[in-house]
Amino acid sequence: MAEIGRGIARRALRATHTACDGLATDAGNALGLLPTPDRRLTDDLNTAYLDLARAAQRCSEAGSLTHGAFDPYRRGARAGMAALRRAEARYRALVPKGRPGAVVGATG
Repeated sequence: MAEIGRGIARRALRATHTACDGLATDAGNALGLLPTPDRRLTDDLNTAYLDLARAAQRCSEAGSLTHGAFDPYRRGARAGMAALRRAEARYRALVPKGRPGAVVGATG
């Protein structure tokens, strides 16, 4: 996502679209790793990855670097990152500090 921001700032549409395609690929690959042992964590990650994939699609569809062309991408990316932060908080609550392989209280 940082590369998308840099592309927009540099006014480099092709480079920005390439970065958008990379985000779409990453989000799709992450979706393929679901589910997790915890339903709530899975739901939050699913929401995050879908929001980011949709944001990447909106980014790729932006036909120019004119004002507002990337606003749908920005809205979707903000939503996706908010869901990802919720998932990270859920993960931290489930995994005892210093024991990344142990999960407590997971719901299936």
